[in-house]
Amino acid sequence: MIYRTLFIALMVLLTSCTKEQIINAVSNEDNSFTVNGSGYTAATFKGYDLDTASRAQMSDTTAIIGFSGFTNTTGEVFVIGLTCGTTTPGTYTVNALNGTTISLVTRSTTGTTRTLTATSGTVSISEWGAVGGVVKGTFSGSMVLPTDVTAPVLEITNGKFDVKRAS
Repeated sequence: MIYRTLFIALMVLLTSCTKEQIINAVSNEDNSFTVNGSGYTAATFKGYDLDTASRAQMSDTTAIIGFSGFTNTTGEVFVIGLTCGTTTPGTYTVNALNGTTISLVTRSTTGTTRTLTATSGTVSISEWGAVGGVVKGTFSGSMVLPTDVTAPVLEITNGKFDVKRAS
């Protein structure tokens, strides 16, 4: 009986909300970025508001930061991954040789998947907390398809993360 009551309450809540209210209820402004280019104009990508949808961890000497979410402009879902060769607070230029990378995977509502990597940009770590603590920072970059790295496809600006450290 309790599940039926909760289901009815949820349906009433969702049918009384606008699309933007629903999106804002499940998204997290602390994990977000803006995309321009390749069909996007100031599209805001927002992370899901779940601890399991965002995470930071160490793998050997590499810091790995990631979160997933959606864009309210196109209905796409995404996963973004950032790596850095250190956890020391600072700003690091994208360069795979020093361990600083940005990768973005998008999946459209029609099922088309695109994987993009940064050819330039920065990842800034402002805080790297203990396990269970917080990892915060910002990022930006020019993203390309790996099959054609000569032509930038997307520009990421205003990127920010505030995620829980797993390990």
